[in-house]
Amino acid sequence: MYHQLDYHFNIRVHQLAIGNAFNNEGGTGADPSNNLNIYFEDLTTSVNGERTSFSLSRNYDANTIIVYLNGLRQRQNTIGQTGNNSFTLPEAPIIGDILEVRYSVTST
Repeated sequence: MYHQLDYHFNIRVHQLAIGNAFNNEGGTGADPSNNLNIYFEDLTTSVNGERTSFSLSRNYDANTIIVYLNGLRQRQNTIGQTGNNSFTLPEAPIIGDILEVRYSVTST
């Protein structure tokens, strides 16, 4: 007999650079004055077999974009960050490919 298990996770993400181990208040948690928001966008509907340039709905922080093609994380050095909310891929994904992007936006 098999039992179906449902798992729900509530995860709070913090980025903590080793060189900046203490926040402005002297603690070791995330700096409360720095609001970091992480977004995940599915751009699959933009894939047409020819397009190599894609736009996101928000301006992202520099060097925070992570691209997944068919679930595989793409190498950072192959992604061209061409603006505050756009990027390029070296080759066009083909129709049927799944294109997803994760990125960070810091709000003040």
